[in-house]
Amino acid sequence: MKKTQTITGLIQKREQSLISSREAIKRHPAAFDEIKTIVNRVIQQPVEIDEYFSIANRLARLLETMGPETIFCHYYLENIDPARHCQARFFRYICMDLKGQISELNHWRQKRRCIHLVT
Repeated sequence: MKKTQTITGLIQKREQSLISSREAIKRHPAAFDEIKTIVNRVIQQPVEIDEYFSIANRLARLLETMGPETIFCHYYLENIDPARHCQARFFRYICMDLKGQISELNHWRQKRRCIHLVT
């Protein structure tokens, strides 16, 4: 019985995080677009070691902008920010994971839109 409560609590926490993320995107659309651009660049192109710090630092500041209760903050900020626990060798992998989370968030947002085609 306790596992069911824990799972239910985690599901509710995830839902709240997605709602907070959706609101953050509404408040900071340019930051969200830049996050996606940086993540795609890191995944698709080589990152030279001398560019790593500035790219990771910029991405960390953008993630911070989105807010503490969003999907962007806790895990990703901790593991991308060079001033925290980030390790350069895992940067691309974390960006790939972040891209997956952004895709999940976008899918979740699409399912909740009430757009109807009027003919």
